[in-house]
Amino acid sequence: MKEFDLLIIGGGINGCGIARDAALRGLNVCLVEKEDFGSGTTSRSTRLIHGGLRYLEYFDFPLVFESLQDREILLKTAPHLVRPLSFIIPFYKYDKRGPLYINAGMIFYDLLSFNKSMLHYLPLTRRMINELEPGMQQEKLKGGVTYYDCTCGFPERLALENVIDAVSHGAVAKNHTEVASFIMKGKKVIGAEVKDRISGKESEIFAKLTINAAGTWVDKVLNLSGKRLRKRMGGTKGTHIIVENFTEAPRHAVYVETKKDGRPIFIWPWYNKQLIGTTDDHYNGSLDDVRPTKEEVDYLIDEINWLFPKAQLSERDVIHSYAGVRPLPNVESLKPGQLPRKHFIVDHDDEGVKNLISIVGGKITTYRNLSRQTIDLALKKLRKKFKATETKTRHLPGGNIADIRAYIISQRKKHYGNFDPNLIERLINLYGTRYIEVLKIAEKDRKLAENVCEHNKDIKAQIKYAMDNEMALSISDVLTRRTGIVVSRCQSRCCIGFTADALAKKFGWNEKEKSAAIKAYVLELDRLYSFQ
Repeated sequence: MKEFDLLIIGGGINGCGIARDAALRGLNVCLVEKEDFGSGTTSRSTRLIHGGLRYLEYFDFPLVFESLQDREILLKTAPHLVRPLSFIIPFYKYDKRGPLYINAGMIFYDLLSFNKSMLHYLPLTRRMINELEPGMQQEKLKGGVTYYDCTCGFPERLALENVIDAVSHGAVAKNHTEVASFIMKGKKVIGAEVKDRISGKESEIFAKLTINAAGTWVDKVLNLSGKRLRKRMGGTKGTHIIVENFTEAPRHAVYVETKKDGRPIFIWPWYNKQLIGTTDDHYNGSLDDVRPTKEEVDYLIDEINWLFPKAQLSERDVIHSYAGVRPLPNVESLKPGQLPRKHFIVDHDDEGVKNLISIVGGKITTYRNLSRQTIDLALKKLRKKFKATETKTRHLPGGNIADIRAYIISQRKKHYGNFDPNLIERLINLYGTRYIEVLKIAEKDRKLAENVCEHNKDIKAQIKYAMDNEMALSISDVLTRRTGIVVSRCQSRCCIGFTADALAKKFGWNEKEKSAAIKAYVLELDRLYSFQ
């Protein structure tokens, strides 16, 4: 009977980061995820790597400092996925937070990021804002500030690359594998019974220590112990929409208080589109069926139409919408926006359940530091010799690039005449230096150099690469989390046939199994990526 040092439940950014850190420090690790890596809250975020400017309002200086330090580390270790992004915060006469308040916050923000590689903030006059963003609402505009944070256009790939690095260092990673129950020995968790949700096969995984990193599903996993454990999660729902560029759309990210209720929202240029979000409301519905509502979508549209009067957006302009639940701690007395964004590492020894740790809270930006702290504790509990983390300086797969802009320019020139320069840039933004592995597939079979469909620049070679090298087992794995094709104008519906055929060939599906896979994916699109 094989016994792992660690069983990690949950393949979001935190679970994947913990698996990588553990594997790099020599632990024997098994990671299981009931859907796909990065398929939960990780893939339904605002896609920003940021210090959390508004956390200063609640005097959470340690969290802001931690976030800003990890932001800088990710810029260096994953430059293909994490990029600087310039923001504008406009001041309007109706805003609750005035110029003095925001400027004071920006000064603290700069002080807490003293070692950053990006520019410091600058105050803006009304005229300067008009020059930078001529389409922005001028009525009652007083001025503003500009500053830098970062974007991670595909956080699901950030999670995946952590898994790939973990596996390359001996970890076992299983997606589409659900934990059915814990294996208990008295008060000790010694493993779990799991079920492969694709094959239906059941098996047992034994481990000296189990880490519950299931995000918003943490309480559901805790219930598997059969013990009455304290409720830990109290997440809030966030909805986002994606639209095509509109007349005088913003060229910078804009962070603004809404006119309706003063809630902060973002709009920022995202891969030749505009990403808009987010809402922040308590959520008590199904965690497996989180959907945007018409009211939430209309709320975002109305605010953007006021902020950019020439946008004239309607529901018809929304090409993609999604919602997720933030894995925040359960504090019933607080409003959604006040819930703490910091993470907690909970050792359940005090509740009478041994060998079980839960991760509560956390954000994408700080996943690396959370992982470090978790494995520091794991080494102590396992009585292993301490070994420092390598993740502060070790590049993620494909991330060994000193200057991303220079690298893109040089690679576009290198392949000029053979491949579309825009494709080269797109692939580098997804795979970093590993993009060349995708091109080799396309060079070997020129049919795989063709676009998957007319609505995007992705090529068929990426489908094969996802199956052969990135643990993609379903249509959704390929089109939503490996390639991002789902956010194209056709919502990936035009690409389903080729992808299903490729998967059927790879895994030996018959026509009935292929039809079932297609039906399941279409239902997922209708259920999760459109509003009701």
